[in-house]
Amino acid sequence: MLGFDRVFGSQTSSKVSEDLTVPLVTIPLYALLKLVAYSDRLLARDPAGVLHCLIYYEEDSERLYGIEDQGRLIEFDLASAYLLGLDSRPLLDDLLAEAIKPTLATLTDPDSSLAFGVAREYGRGMSNEVLREQVGRLFKAYAQGLRI
Repeated sequence: MLGFDRVFGSQTSSKVSEDLTVPLVTIPLYALLKLVAYSDRLLARDPAGVLHCLIYYEEDSERLYGIEDQGRLIEFDLASAYLLGLDSRPLLDDLLAEAIKPTLATLTDPDSSLAFGVAREYGRGMSNEVLREQVGRLFKAYAQGLRI
């Protein structure tokens, strides 16, 4: 699977109990791998998992305030998505970027069937125009952070 070779090098770990520590995939890599998985499986739950990350990434971080990209301020409600893209950039190579580019392009269009499916999946069977718009805006900010 494309991108899976980065798992070992970018993993983190979490101590579950006194004598058990488990390795974990980082959120930036998780998001990239879920987009690759979508291109393979075509299941809306994959980008819906990324959507959750785009909304909540670094939610309590000071990094969310005053983010600029090319001299323009990133809207606060899009800052987490932009930061996730920015933090994912070191994991991205040309092959991975090309693989996820079509999916990202589709997700940035709130009227696409994929954006509708992601909104429905994330909204637990419910979808509305506001959620679809947010899907488009968040994935656009993520792509901007990735520089795709």
